[in-house]
Amino acid sequence: MLNRFFELLANHFPKRLGSDGISTYTRRMNMGEFIHFWSGAAGVDLSFRAQMTFGAKDRAGSDWQPQFEKAKTDFPGVTYTLDPTYGVNLSKTAQLEVSKDNEGGANSAEGSVKLIDLDNNSKFLVKGFTTGFNVANIGCSGNSQCLPAHIW
Repeated sequence: MLNRFFELLANHFPKRLGSDGISTYTRRMNMGEFIHFWSGAAGVDLSFRAQMTFGAKDRAGSDWQPQFEKAKTDFPGVTYTLDPTYGVNLSKTAQLEVSKDNEGGANSAEGSVKLIDLDNNSKFLVKGFTTGFNVANIGCSGNSQCLPAHIW
């Protein structure tokens, strides 16, 4: 995906040819453009996930969503599909199974339930990590859009 991101940049982001014959980009990209190009590399709209991950503001304190909308207009050759789970919080109906849980159990302060509790400050902790540990999504009740997920 990283290669695809850089291919999209090379093909669509503004560049100029220097006197040394080397092309350079004419400016830095903003957050909305980054999310647009990264979505192109992934082949799916990542803006909702970016909102959940980075928040609504870029590092300069500007709302990046208008930048994202403008980037779609400015760079129409960067294409992707709408994420079928766009705006859907799959964690609400997720059911996970882990091969080893916290010694206090799944519902303990650091149990496996913390993987899907929507709290960025909670954690799942397992002592004595061994090879072969895995987490598997075993279903999302009532959600036909549930995507399989594995952490190995």
